[in-house]
Amino acid sequence: FTTVAVVIAQVFVALPFFVRATRAGLLGVATELEDAAALDGAGRGEIARHVSLPLAAPAIAAGLLLAWAPLRRLGT
Repeated sequence: FTTVAVVIAQVFVALPFFVRATRAGLLGVATELEDAAALDGAGRGEIARHVSLPLAAPAIAAGLLLAWAPLRRLGT
């Protein structure tokens, strides 16, 4: 097996863990906060960058850890 093939396979296996955790974190953001930012004149990108992503950051970090953990075996 080549290293590239192993990395692609590991990403294919680990990606659902990241997506699931990230999706849960983003769905957990209160829409009232996003609506309040929109009322204050924030655009969609600003809402994502300044409201949604910071509030979902713990879930995104957990998803990254879940996806990254199996990849650590490649170096050993």
